[in-house]
Amino acid sequence: MRNMHKLSPLTLTIALAGLGLAGCSGRPADHRQHQASSAVVAAHQDHAGKQGGLVQMFGDLHTEVVIDHAGRHRLYVSDATRQPLPPSAISGVTFTVKRPGQPPEQLTLQAGSDHWFATGRPVHEPKTMVRLAFVHHAQPQFIDVPALVLAQH
Repeated sequence: MRNMHKLSPLTLTIALAGLGLAGCSGRPADHRQHQASSAVVAAHQDHAGKQGGLVQMFGDLHTEVVIDHAGRHRLYVSDATRQPLPPSAISGVTFTVKRPGQPPEQLTLQAGSDHWFATGRPVHEPKTMVRLAFVHHAQPQFIDVPALVLAQH
Protein backbone atom coordinates (compact mmCIF):
# COMPACT_ATOMS: atom_id res chain seq x y z
CA MET A 1 0.00 0.00 0.00
CA ARG A 2 1.25 3.47 -0.82
CA ASN A 3 2.52 5.73 1.88
CA MET A 4 -0.16 8.43 2.13
CA HIS A 5 0.64 11.84 3.54
CA LYS A 6 -1.93 13.97 5.28
CA LEU A 7 -1.93 17.68 4.62
CA SER A 8 -3.17 20.09 7.22
CA PRO A 9 -6.04 22.36 6.11
CA LEU A 10 -3.63 25.34 6.18
CA THR A 11 -1.06 23.55 3.99
CA LEU A 12 -3.79 22.48 1.56
CA THR A 13 -5.16 26.05 1.36
CA ILE A 14 -1.70 27.46 0.69
CA ALA A 15 -1.02 24.81 -1.97
CA LEU A 16 -4.31 25.47 -3.74
CA ALA A 17 -3.79 29.22 -3.58
CA GLY A 18 -0.34 28.75 -5.11
CA LEU A 19 -1.84 26.73 -7.95
CA GLY A 20 -4.31 29.50 -8.64
CA LEU A 21 -1.55 32.09 -8.74
CA ALA A 22 0.67 29.93 -10.91
CA GLY A 23 -2.14 29.55 -13.44
CA CYS A 24 -2.46 33.29 -14.05
CA SER A 25 0.73 35.30 -14.36
CA GLY A 26 -1.09 38.59 -14.68
CA ARG A 27 0.29 39.24 -18.16
CA PRO A 28 -2.37 40.60 -20.56
CA ALA A 29 -2.03 37.71 -23.03
CA ASP A 30 -2.55 35.15 -20.25
CA HIS A 31 -5.58 37.06 -19.01
CA ARG A 32 -7.12 37.19 -22.50
CA GLN A 33 -6.47 33.48 -22.97
CA HIS A 34 -8.15 32.75 -19.62
CA GLN A 35 -11.16 34.88 -20.60
CA ALA A 36 -11.39 33.14 -23.98
CA SER A 37 -11.28 29.67 -22.42
CA SER A 38 -13.92 30.75 -19.87
CA ALA A 39 -16.14 31.92 -22.73
CA VAL A 40 -15.74 28.53 -24.46
CA VAL A 41 -16.72 26.70 -21.26
CA ALA A 42 -19.74 29.00 -20.78
CA ALA A 43 -20.85 28.49 -24.39
CA HIS A 44 -20.44 24.70 -24.06
CA GLN A 45 -22.64 24.74 -20.97
CA ASP A 46 -25.32 26.84 -22.70
CA HIS A 47 -28.15 24.43 -23.37
CA ALA A 48 -30.92 26.96 -23.89
CA GLY A 49 -32.91 26.29 -27.03
CA LYS A 50 -32.15 29.17 -29.40
CA GLN A 51 -34.97 28.07 -31.71
CA GLY A 52 -37.42 27.17 -28.96
CA GLY A 53 -36.51 23.49 -28.91
CA LEU A 54 -34.83 20.95 -26.65
CA VAL A 55 -31.02 20.82 -26.73
CA GLN A 56 -29.18 17.50 -26.37
CA MET A 57 -25.49 16.64 -26.64
CA PHE A 58 -23.73 13.91 -28.59
CA GLY A 59 -20.08 14.32 -27.59
CA ASP A 60 -19.33 17.94 -28.50
CA LEU A 61 -22.20 18.13 -30.98
CA HIS A 62 -25.33 19.93 -29.80
CA THR A 63 -28.70 19.18 -31.39
CA GLU A 64 -31.85 21.23 -30.93
CA VAL A 65 -35.09 19.43 -31.75
CA VAL A 66 -38.17 21.55 -32.43
CA ILE A 67 -41.43 19.59 -32.63
CA ASP A 68 -44.20 21.87 -33.86
CA HIS A 69 -47.80 21.11 -32.84
CA ALA A 70 -48.80 21.80 -36.45
CA GLY A 71 -46.43 19.10 -37.76
CA ARG A 72 -43.54 21.31 -38.94
CA HIS A 73 -40.51 19.73 -37.28
CA ARG A 74 -36.92 21.02 -37.32
CA LEU A 75 -33.43 20.09 -36.17
CA TYR A 76 -30.54 22.52 -35.65
CA VAL A 77 -26.94 21.46 -34.98
CA SER A 78 -24.14 23.41 -33.32
CA ASP A 79 -20.60 22.76 -32.17
CA ALA A 80 -19.17 22.53 -28.64
CA THR A 81 -19.38 26.31 -28.23
CA ARG A 82 -22.94 26.45 -29.63
CA GLN A 83 -21.83 27.99 -32.93
CA PRO A 84 -24.27 26.88 -35.65
CA LEU A 85 -23.08 24.11 -37.94
CA PRO A 86 -24.33 23.58 -41.48
CA PRO A 87 -26.72 20.69 -42.02
CA SER A 88 -23.88 18.85 -43.78
CA ALA A 89 -22.26 18.24 -40.35
CA ILE A 90 -24.60 15.24 -39.97
CA SER A 91 -26.47 12.93 -42.33
CA GLY A 92 -29.30 10.42 -42.45
CA VAL A 93 -31.52 12.48 -40.16
CA THR A 94 -34.86 10.96 -39.19
CA PHE A 95 -37.58 11.56 -36.63
CA THR A 96 -39.72 8.59 -35.67
CA VAL A 97 -42.90 9.82 -34.02
CA LYS A 98 -44.40 7.07 -31.84
CA ARG A 99 -47.99 7.86 -30.84
CA PRO A 100 -49.76 5.52 -28.40
CA GLY A 101 -51.89 2.92 -30.19
CA GLN A 102 -50.75 3.99 -33.67
CA PRO A 103 -48.05 2.83 -36.07
CA PRO A 104 -44.86 4.94 -35.89
CA GLU A 105 -44.59 7.88 -38.27
CA GLN A 106 -41.16 7.81 -39.94
CA LEU A 107 -39.97 11.23 -41.17
CA THR A 108 -36.82 11.70 -43.22
CA LEU A 109 -35.62 15.26 -42.68
CA GLN A 110 -34.39 17.43 -45.54
CA ALA A 111 -31.40 19.75 -45.31
CA GLY A 112 -32.24 23.44 -45.48
CA SER A 113 -29.84 26.36 -45.49
CA ASP A 114 -29.23 26.29 -41.74
CA HIS A 115 -31.28 23.37 -40.35
CA TRP A 116 -33.01 20.09 -41.12
CA PHE A 117 -36.80 19.97 -41.53
CA ALA A 118 -39.77 17.68 -42.19
CA THR A 119 -43.53 18.01 -42.23
CA GLY A 120 -45.55 15.33 -40.51
CA ARG A 121 -48.79 14.89 -38.67
CA PRO A 122 -49.43 17.27 -35.77
CA VAL A 123 -48.25 16.11 -32.34
CA HIS A 124 -50.88 16.57 -29.63
CA GLU A 125 -50.81 13.41 -27.50
CA PRO A 126 -48.55 14.00 -24.45
CA LYS A 127 -47.47 10.32 -24.34
CA THR A 128 -46.01 10.53 -27.85
CA MET A 129 -42.30 9.69 -28.10
CA VAL A 130 -39.96 11.13 -30.72
CA ARG A 131 -36.75 9.38 -31.75
CA LEU A 132 -34.06 11.54 -33.34
CA ALA A 133 -31.57 9.47 -35.34
CA PHE A 134 -28.63 10.64 -37.47
CA VAL A 135 -25.04 9.87 -38.43
CA HIS A 136 -22.15 12.00 -37.18
CA HIS A 137 -18.51 11.17 -38.03
CA ALA A 138 -19.63 7.77 -39.36
CA GLN A 139 -21.25 6.93 -36.01
CA PRO A 140 -25.03 6.35 -35.83
CA GLN A 141 -26.65 8.29 -32.99
CA PHE A 142 -30.16 8.35 -31.57
CA ILE A 143 -32.18 9.57 -28.62
CA ASP A 144 -35.81 9.09 -27.60
CA VAL A 145 -37.56 12.11 -26.11
CA PRO A 146 -41.15 12.42 -24.88
CA ALA A 147 -43.08 14.88 -27.05
CA LEU A 148 -44.39 16.45 -23.84
CA VAL A 149 -40.82 17.52 -22.96
CA LEU A 150 -40.31 18.85 -26.48
CA ALA A 151 -43.59 20.77 -26.36
CA GLN A 152 -42.51 22.48 -23.11
CA HIS A 153 -39.56 23.98 -24.94
